[in-house]
Amino acid sequence: MNPTEMFGRVLEMCGFSEVLGPGLLRRALKDEGVKPEDAAAEDYRRALPRLEARMRAYLPKKEAAERARRISAFLSHAQSGEHGTFGRSVELLKRPSDRVRESGEHPRGSPTDEDETG
Repeated sequence: MNPTEMFGRVLEMCGFSEVLGPGLLRRALKDEGVKPEDAAAEDYRRALPRLEARMRAYLPKKEAAERARRISAFLSHAQSGEHGTFGRSVELLKRPSDRVRESGEHPRGSPTDEDETG
């Protein structure tokens, strides 16, 4: 995975807007003395505590820790060289509410089901 793709994947997992997210991630890497355009998985792993601390400025501590955990799992997988299967692994790491929201399905069926039967 090239540095641009790696930055994009980690940024996506941070879950911040396109305005806020890139700056948070760049600053966390720069705090570790790494240029974002040269960063590899091990650089992101070293910067992860700083990134988590920056996320806590905008998120509850528990949510920032959960996002950092997902990023850490991705980085471990990226370092192992098994890039082809990670997409499915990311799906498994997502919270159930994320998967439901992304699928567009209502967790208890269509909200209009009751209206049609009742």
